[in-house]
Amino acid sequence: MSDENSSELRRKLAQLKDEIIIIKREVVDKELRREMVGERKDQITKLEEELREVAEIEREETEKKVIAELASKFKLEIMKAASLCHSIHYKELASLIGCRETYVLRIVDYLLASKELFATIDHPNIIFDRGSKEPAEASPVQEQVQDILCPKCDRAARFIAQYNRYYCDHCQQYI
Repeated sequence: MSDENSSELRRKLAQLKDEIIIIKREVVDKELRREMVGERKDQITKLEEELREVAEIEREETEKKVIAELASKFKLEIMKAASLCHSIHYKELASLIGCRETYVLRIVDYLLASKELFATIDHPNIIFDRGSKEPAEASPVQEQVQDILCPKCDRAARFIAQYNRYYCDHCQQYI
């Protein structure tokens, strides 16, 4: 009987060893799957971030195209307004040329950047430079504070000396 017990014990021992090996493989497989899931989640996060960046770039490009189209459409009317007055409130300019108020400052900025218009923006007014072939110099105060960012949109804000406040052109409000 001891030989039978001994062989039975060996058989059970071999069976237990086999079960341990199977369990260890399952554990390793689960750990690998967990690692793979974690890696996949990281890949998904990176792809989502890239997608947001691409969408933002596409939105900015679309916005630039729209502003360029509007600038070409309203350029003549803005030039007429420049010949009629030295300074004009941006809302008045919007109603004069038949454009949405929210686009006027961006259109003027576009025309300034392309050197098709010589003016300065002293929000809320646009001051046209008559007879000048060079854009007006920005005041030193405005140059110093261009590093101030709007807390809402995180874009550069300007210091308006007249009101002693910072103004965000994008949000169109004082900070």
